[in-house]
Amino acid sequence: RPATRLRMRRFVPLLLAVLVLAPAALAQQTSPTRPLTGLPDAALSAAPLRVAPTSARSASVLADTLVISNIPAGVGLSLFSFSGEGGIVTGTNDVYDVFGSGYTLPDEGDYVSIGVETSFFDKPSDGQTFRVSVFNGTLEDGPQGDAIYTQVFDASVIIPPVTDSTGTTVFLTPLLFDEPVALDGPVFFITYDFAETGEVISIISTEELDVSTPETVVFRNGGWQPLEDIFSDPLEILLLADALVQVDQSGVPVPIVEARAAGDGATVTFEGVVTRSAGAFTYLQDETGGLAIRQTSGAFFDEVQSTSIRPGRILRVTGTLSEFNGLLQINGGGLESYAIRGATAEPLPQEVTLAELASNGEAYESELVLVPDVTFTDLADNAPFEAATTYAVSDPTDASNAVSVRVPNAEDSDADGTDFTGSPARVRGVLGQNSAGAADVGYQILLIRGGDVQPNAVAVGESPDGRLGLSGVAPNPSAEAGTVTVSLAAAGPVTLTVVDVLGREVARVLDGPLAAGAHLVRLDVSGLPAGTYLVRLAAGGATAVRPFTVAR
Repeated sequence: RPATRLRMRRFVPLLLAVLVLAPAALAQQTSPTRPLTGLPDAALSAAPLRVAPTSARSASVLADTLVISNIPAGVGLSLFSFSGEGGIVTGTNDVYDVFGSGYTLPDEGDYVSIGVETSFFDKPSDGQTFRVSVFNGTLEDGPQGDAIYTQVFDASVIIPPVTDSTGTTVFLTPLLFDEPVALDGPVFFITYDFAETGEVISIISTEELDVSTPETVVFRNGGWQPLEDIFSDPLEILLLADALVQVDQSGVPVPIVEARAAGDGATVTFEGVVTRSAGAFTYLQDETGGLAIRQTSGAFFDEVQSTSIRPGRILRVTGTLSEFNGLLQINGGGLESYAIRGATAEPLPQEVTLAELASNGEAYESELVLVPDVTFTDLADNAPFEAATTYAVSDPTDASNAVSVRVPNAEDSDADGTDFTGSPARVRGVLGQNSAGAADVGYQILLIRGGDVQPNAVAVGESPDGRLGLSGVAPNPSAEAGTVTVSLAAAGPVTLTVVDVLGREVARVLDGPLAAGAHLVRLDVSGLPAGTYLVRLAAGGATAVRPFTVAR
């Protein structure tokens, strides 16, 4: 920029205070608790210079935000303001449109940059813009390569200083990024580009520095250069700015309900238990919801075929969501990573009605459900189920055929070829969806396992051969305690447990021998959080389950 365009407004007009920073302000030190200001509280109390609280917006991120200062330890600060048109004017009348600060991250953990708080001594007119960028780099060589993130801010966001009866109050302007910026190395730089701004911008400088300050850099002669290489004692330049960073949460799993809410195109990480896995499709659920994974080749597909991935396996998955005919899933190349995190009991189905599925299908999509009293309207008794076939069904709550039963493709199901034993029946399966139109229709109960359809005469709480029975919990919902009736055809050892919807045991009620006949058993649920649970009876190799709800 030609020298004739420079009009010095002031050289060193603002000698504000001399501050000796306490050891707490170590260079690159992070603090998760102190207010989001550029100077420590101890230093503020010793001098007339006051750093005012930042905006409520930046204060709202304090709880999980690290504040990294670029002020070296032991620096004796004399704060000045240098200003000029369209850039930063230093004491040698040089103008630098682009300047910035470097920051060193803590040794452990992965971090993202969410913004910076900077002290400005002048404010350009609203409508003027400036660019803030994030670079990887080193303290020795400054920013390296291209910016990994750039955002344009309007000058209207700058909070100018206010002079009151106690002296100048410095406001730190929060500049928060629209999205978190992943940081690859231990050192990163945040830079400010005022090349397009034709008005005065000021920088804070320091006098008689006792330590090296390679953190402050300017773009000069086609490259980045530390200001300490340009100036020598007694005058050096140090930008007063704090970087705001957070621990990177991108690899931390969220509840499936939150992953689903992110919607089509979102990349999510979640953890769930496999309920069904056959062919191209695997279904996972947690306490909050379910999701489908479709893979026709690759490592995940191979582990399904080898049964390394099977019901009861706990998986952590990262992938990009997509929709196909209403079914939210991770399909093909959308799967970024997965890991088997352990194993648990296979989740038990939630007992629902067809009316519930028709009216609130999204709440059950990709989850394991069980519907009793189902009538197949177009399937004869003893006829075999056929692959890739949809069946119309009804139950006492819904005769509209809004929800159907479907046997998937042969490679995705073991139910094809099994015989239908007649209506009414109880139907167990994963709730899928196939709707090319509205988003809340076309729900299908997918039969994946042989035996997913049983005669209704075999009640939910009975074994098919009549060896045991289990009544529903009364009252249901329960707040403090409920009762169930356990029925045994023959004496023998039994276990009666309460499990959550993922099959994890939360209480053991009976564990020992029991005589034949009916027995009334009390369930104490006073210590359980509100939610859906199942009571499970096991005896003589047979199992019966009943769902119930704990209400608070």
